[in-house]
Amino acid sequence: MGEIADAIMKEIDTEVKNRIQQAFNQGLSNARMNIYSFYTGSPVMYERTYTYGNDTLKFTNVSGSKGNYKYSIYLQPQSYNTGHHDAMTILQSIQSGAYGVVGTPGTWNKAKKSIIEAVKSSFSG
Repeated sequence: MGEIADAIMKEIDTEVKNRIQQAFNQGLSNARMNIYSFYTGSPVMYERTYTYGNDTLKFTNVSGSKGNYKYSIYLQPQSYNTGHHDAMTILQSIQSGAYGVVGTPGTWNKAKKSIIEAVKSSFSG
């Protein structure tokens, strides 16, 4: 490419990277807010560990170059010392409200939607 085309591509790439970073930052913030919104009510049958809010949400930072950028925001099941259910069953129960788990169900589904909205918002302006 010529010098002008290279300069244009560099500017476009910088703008794309900035918007991807903006989407990541807002998406992670939204996901955290949604995850923490689970904590309502007061369990009687168990002691709340806050593992879901503090340890389960994971991410990889924005990486890549030349228009090929990626990041991840996801849930990673953690160990729970309940003695009754494995980590995946507990995560599913948190989302559905099963097994007497006290809190607002569906927070990860809300988080996923807010991550998508952050991407749309970052690229709509």
